Amino acid sequence: AVAVATAGTGNHLLQPILDRAFTKEEQPKTTNDNANTVADSYYQPHGIVVPAFPRVHETAAEAAAILIRAYRAVSEREASVGDSLVLTCVQRKGSSYHCWTQSSPLKIH
Repeated sequence: AVAVATAGTGNHLLQPILDRAFTKEEQPKTTNDNANTVADSYYQPHGIVVPAFPRVHETAAEAAAILIRAYRAVSEREASVGDSLVLTCVQRKGSSYHCWTQSSPLKIH
């Protein structure tokens, strides 16, 4: 599991931005066995190693603001990225879920 992942047009530009934006200093300690870099506290079955937190620590509003800024930066450099972003957030609150949607322009003409 990873905190953030991207797909589609511009994802090669967007993924590094999001990786940096949602990376915290308290990442798990890593060791190098000359073949793999292993995150000590995130060893998974079958030898799969996940050196990332599976969630972000920001509030939904903070995460949305980061995503919008990142998508705007990518849309300035990648012409085939659309003109707007529709962001849907699903939050778990106890045993129920809260969902909201926000639309934001990416390219201001």
